[in-house]
Amino acid sequence: MAGIVGSHNSAKVLVVEDDKKIAELIRFTLTKNGYQCDTVYNGRSALDILKTQNFDLVLLDTSLPDISGVDVLKTIKQNDILKHIKIVLMTASVELDLKTVTQYGALDYWRKPFSMQDLLTRIRKYTEG
Repeated sequence: MAGIVGSHNSAKVLVVEDDKKIAELIRFTLTKNGYQCDTVYNGRSALDILKTQNFDLVLLDTSLPDISGVDVLKTIKQNDILKHIKIVLMTASVELDLKTVTQYGALDYWRKPFSMQDLLTRIRKYTEG
């Protein structure tokens, strides 16, 4: 089965998601479609990997076991070295809205669950342009 995104795409995406099944599904979908993808399962690991590796986009779950995704976002955006990183929040919460998300520096938020086709369309939006 052919991928939706051509192999010319080399964008590197970090998925921060504590549900390992969801994280692996996203990672599989992205790598199958030509993206480089790493996964971590908590906020501390996300902050650690961002200090040593460069990513074009971070998909950040808002509900993590150690630090909330919003607090991870705030920490990244307050760091002069990391603040350029593009971040999209993923949430199952109905209480999050775009105004709240963007005031902390995220590009967008995606309400879970979402389809893998929708994921690819949105990833392309933030990595190709």
